[in-house]
Amino acid sequence: MELTTFSPVALLLIGGLPHGAMDAYLAVRIFPKKLSWILSFTAVYLILIGAFLVIWRLAPNLSLTVFLLASIWHFGKLDANTQLKNSSSISWKIFFGLTVPTNLAFFHTNEVRVLLEMLTLENVDLIVDSLAHGWWLWLIMMIVYQAKFFNAPLRLRGEPLGHLLLFAVLPPLWSFCLYFVLILFRATCDPMLRRHVLYPAELRARQGANYSKISHWSNGVTRYLKYSCVRMPNLFY
Repeated sequence: MELTTFSPVALLLIGGLPHGAMDAYLAVRIFPKKLSWILSFTAVYLILIGAFLVIWRLAPNLSLTVFLLASIWHFGKLDANTQLKNSSSISWKIFFGLTVPTNLAFFHTNEVRVLLEMLTLENVDLIVDSLAHGWWLWLIMMIVYQAKFFNAPLRLRGEPLGHLLLFAVLPPLWSFCLYFVLILFRATCDPMLRRHVLYPAELRARQGANYSKISHWSNGVTRYLKYSCVRMPNLFY
């Protein structure tokens, strides 16, 4: 594997594993802290994955469509809640959810088509063309978003524009990787880091000090890994 391919894949795994681990974290927070409940959750989780893989094998294009729609809603809701403080507007959830698939399909149509055909072993022209045309809907929604939040802080208005530039300039693998790791890792794992890893007293001390974001983030990741390996198993008992 070439370095230009290996690097974003490795970064995606580093950022993606903590994101996936949130499922187990939520399970031990919601269900009783008994080993039987955790084993039951794990069994159901694996059964659902296996069932989806079987359906993917039987009807890959249908499964891909369902997967894309679920991803658009899931990540759109996540990003909208993060950016707009638990916004109830469905339109903004759709707007944020369309960011990744439509921009990738519009700016990197051939690469996305090749990748999806490798995954499905079927013709995916209808899916890719629908996503590419959906970019115009995303663009219109982005213009409306900029107008609605014109007086909002620059970060709120600038992030969608940054996404547009990210997907337009970088190769598809790198753009998706950076979006996923830098944006979604922050949205999903940072709250857990702040609540359960960077202990309240230490967090207040850090807020009073002039730490750089990089040192704060790297220290948090170190503590997150320590928490996952040392403290997380104690939640089962």
